[in-house]
Amino acid sequence: MHILLTGATGQIGAALQERLTRRREMSSLPLVTLTATTRATLDLTRHDAVCATLRDKRPDVIINAAAFTRVDDAEQTPERADAVNHQAVGVIAEEARKIGALFIHYSTDYVFDGRATHAYTEKDTAHPPNSYGVSKKKGEDAIRAIGGPHLILRTSRIYSQRGRNFFLSMLAQASTLSPLKVVNDQFGTPNSAAWVAEKTVELLSLPMEKLKASSGIYHLSAVGRASWLDFARAIFNALPQYAPQAIIGVDTPTYSQSCPDYAPRPPNAVLSSRLFFDTLAKSAPPTWEGVFEDFIQPFLRKKGEASR
Repeated sequence: MHILLTGATGQIGAALQERLTRRREMSSLPLVTLTATTRATLDLTRHDAVCATLRDKRPDVIINAAAFTRVDDAEQTPERADAVNHQAVGVIAEEARKIGALFIHYSTDYVFDGRATHAYTEKDTAHPPNSYGVSKKKGEDAIRAIGGPHLILRTSRIYSQRGRNFFLSMLAQASTLSPLKVVNDQFGTPNSAAWVAEKTVELLSLPMEKLKASSGIYHLSAVGRASWLDFARAIFNALPQYAPQAIIGVDTPTYSQSCPDYAPRPPNAVLSSRLFFDTLAKSAPPTWEGVFEDFIQPFLRKKGEASR
């Protein structure tokens, strides 16, 4: 099996590269070759380079972990988000179809406007509330229209030990802002990049015929519902040494007044992942609290080692 991974330095991409390499070394996954690319080695907006690379490598599986994820910036420069999240995705999907590769692509909870009161399923109609969500939905639509074998994995609120994410932002802001103000009326499900990567790698142990026959959109998320304030409190409960002197919840209109470029967000972005776990997974979905607990332990060890 030859896997080509894009976005290898991003949150999910880096976690995927680590796990795919480790599993290859342990011989628990029949990997022949792993080609990991970054924006520096493969700029997805250069369509000729993308096509040439895929035609040369001819991978069995393409995992696209590259994305323009800066939600507020996308509102100001939607063409940049569209170039990566839509146009480049369409080019990859077309080449994947031509060479018969399985295309695994990550999408987002932000394709939904958040007006529903239930956890969103794959059958719910997408109505993105912002330019980032629009670009991701257009990417999904392009993959489905092209029609090659594909798995579109929608996930949400990714955090890790690297990059730009809410977890690291809270740790950075806690020491400089008092009180620390966190939005309390937007609900979703936090998911670690490590967990999403692990579930993706587990997919690759399934027969390729099954994966291709299961083409479609799946929600890949832990179970549970949390506001940004709920998640912030969980972070500081686990890491009290980083806790701010005070933390208060504010609603979205109040928060956006202090951030003029703040893009609209869905008030409810909880995803139901029942279809994924019923169809493709080998276990039941964990709670978001359980995923966070698994994430925080090696983070604590890493911090402890760095302080010695």
